[in-house]
Order: sequence, then structure tokens, then C-alpha cells
Amino acid sequence: MYLAQLGIKNLGPISALEWAPPPKDLAGWHVVLGNNGSGKSSLLRAMALAWVGFEPFLRWIPDIRALVKDGEPDASISLRLSARHPATSAQLRSLADNYEPSNPNRQWFDADPTTTYTIRAASPGIAQDAGTFVDLHRARFAAAGFGTGRRFLFDDARARAAYANQPAAARFVTLLDPGTSLIECLEWLRALRFSLLDAEKGGDPSGGPAGRQLWTVSKMVRRLSLREGALSIAEVTPKAVMFRDGFGARVAAQSLSDGLQAVLGIVLEVARVLAQSFPDHVAWAEAHETGVLDLPACVIIDEVDVHLHALWQRQIGELLQTIFPGVQFIVSSHSPLVCQCNPRSIFRLDRAEQGAGGRMIEGEEYYRIVNGDVAEALATPAFSQVAGGRSAAAQALVSELAALNVRALRGKLDAEDAKRRDELRLLLPEFAHTLEAAE
Repeated sequence: MYLAQLGIKNLGPISALEWAPPPKDLAGWHVVLGNNGSGKSSLLRAMALAWVGFEPFLRWIPDIRALVKDGEPDASISLRLSARHPATSAQLRSLADNYEPSNPNRQWFDADPTTTYTIRAASPGIAQDAGTFVDLHRARFAAAGFGTGRRFLFDDARARAAYANQPAAARFVTLLDPGTSLIECLEWLRALRFSLLDAEKGGDPSGGPAGRQLWTVSKMVRRLSLREGALSIAEVTPKAVMFRDGFGARVAAQSLSDGLQAVLGIVLEVARVLAQSFPDHVAWAEAHETGVLDLPACVIIDEVDVHLHALWQRQIGELLQTIFPGVQFIVSSHSPLVCQCNPRSIFRLDRAEQGAGGRMIEGEEYYRIVNGDVAEALATPAFSQVAGGRSAAAQALVSELAALNVRALRGKLDAEDAKRRDELRLLLPEFAHTLEAAE
């Protein structure tokens, strides 16, 4: 199930906006841009409400009234989902078969589900206009959300409580509760390992379904060939999940670099969520050989570039889309490099005096960001037209060198000026090469 449309009014800094990517391109990479304070995190949390449900949402947001834009009586979040993948369509047909043809609830599964939530400032709670909305956190459609703290901790009581009490909603725990960590995906790997050993003892050398899933995840991890080389699962024990990094060292999951944890956590958690929603799907057999799992999900990632080297920022979208080609990734970022991996849409949040709104980046501006170099992307309105590629201090050096070059052309360059020009040429090698060629 994919998110096809989102409408927001008076939520946090956002006055009004509509996010609606091209209907034929819902799976893939969707980027949300915006300056600090423009409402990117508010936008992504509003998207998460579709799968979390408003009762679990209230548990993580103690004073829901604080989300309403100051001075407004209420806020609203409208959502429309779409089943544009064969596996999701099969899920919907199976759920519809639970209802008699005359039951009005059957219509929920015959069209794209829609709903509207209204948050009132005067009283706590959220009112829901159910519309044709499926109770998604019970229907177990695959979805997950990630905040900026995508790390593995040795223990996290808040995260454990969330997974124990609200396992479906807890797929979004780091997005809605930034102080929590990713622990359940490591527990899942341990559970797969135990099931594999039981299957082998029972005479199944393949390890059964758990063995196939664990082998598939191992293939997925090996696909994360980033700057430091291939990563692999070294060992899964009751006490630790050990990895082997690109230098051959054995490292516990919690001791990996923040960048590796940020990427690895997404891959493992998305695989776990897909295993819960599609445990017996034929796609797992195909992924057993390739490490590519073509199943649908909606995955929301706040500040996807956090902790990532520039090279990783450019690779992360391609890597995730290669491993999970059926997943809709909706990510926020400040980096133009994140936009250069064939995005299906780029959405820009704009903060104005009257509140934030937003627009889809299209036409020439889109292609300058996606196909241009970084300096060209930063010069677009989507990145607030960041001027030039130099700091103010560096630009002052360029101006000083230009003035000295003018003096040289006029024959007025004394020894002290010539010495200073040589110093500036060392500080600005690009200009030095150009001037030497010209001279």
C-alpha cells in the first residue's frame, strides 16, 4: 500500500499544502526539501498517522493540541492510499472476502482508502472521518518510519515497551519518539537464527522459511557496498549480532559507525516489516538468490542524509531502491546529493510569514537538481538559491586577487603586491592555474 495524496491544514508551521506525486510513480524515491523550521518533520509525522492510527499516535504526542497552528481552532490531515502492487491487491481481496457482499465495510477494499483526521485546539484528541479508510495497523499493510536517531542500542526500555504493546505502530517509533532506537530488527535476526537451528534439527537442511529469510537478509546486507567496501553478517548469537566490515573486522551491530547503523537499520527493519506482512510470498524465494525483495511498503525517513558521507548520500537512494524495488520511500533531506538518484518526485516546503506551504518541483528546476552538479542544484529556488560555491571569506580572497591582477595589467604592481598575489594564488589554486595559462 502506498501513500497517494496528503493534505494538511494548520498543522504546526504548515498553513496549507497538498502532496500528491505522479500516480504511476508511487513506488520509488520521493524527496521532501525545506529550510529548518519549514515543517518537514511535521509533514512526515502526518504521513505516519495513516498507518499508526490516532490512538497510538496520541500515546507518543502527549498534548496533541500543541500540533495545531497558533491562533487556529483546529488542524486537519487528509490521506489517500493506493494499492498499485499485485501483492497489495491480493491482500485487499483477501480482506474483502471476510465481509458479506451486502456489508458496507466491504467497500473499503474496492477503492483507494481515504480518511481525514481533525485535531481540535480546544479539547484533546483527534476526530476521524473514517470515509473508506481501512484500519491499516490491524490489516498489517507494510509500512515503517524512521527518525534521525537510527541506531542500535544495547537496551532501550521505551522501544521494547512500544514493540511489546503496539507492535504495528512501533514500526514508526524512532520517527515519533526520537529518543528511541532500532532494537526489534536485531531481535528478529536472532529469532530467525533459532528457528533455522530448530528446522535443521528436524531434518530440514535449508532451515525452513526462517533459513530462507535469514539468507535473503544476508544477501541484502552484502549489497550495501558503500565507500568502505562490502558489509556482511558474521554471526548471530543470543547475545549479539556480529557483522564483518569492509576491512575484515568483526563488529557488534551497536559498535558500527553511525553511518552504517543508519543505513543498516533501515534495511533490516524494512525486511522485518515485509516478513511480517508477506511471510510466505513467492518474492522471498526469488530474493533468496538475488537479495532483491520486490514487495510493496511505504517507508518514511526523516533527514535521510544524517550521518552519511557525501558519497553515501548520493548512493543511498539507489541502494535502497535496488534492494526494495516495490517500496515507496518518502524522505526529507537538506542535501542535493540525495536528489540525484532518479527521484519520482521532489517536494519543496516553503516557509512564509503567514505559514508554510509547499509545491512539487517540476520542469527545468527539477532537471537542474537531478542532472546538474551540486553548485547548480544549490542555486535553484528549491535550495533557497545558495549563492556560489565559496564561503564569504573565500569570496573576499577572490576579490582581492582580482584587484591585484588589475593592478598588474596596468603595470602598477609593486614587490609587496606581487608577493601577496603569489600567496593568494596558493590559497586559490583554481584561479592560479587559469591565470598562468592566460599569461
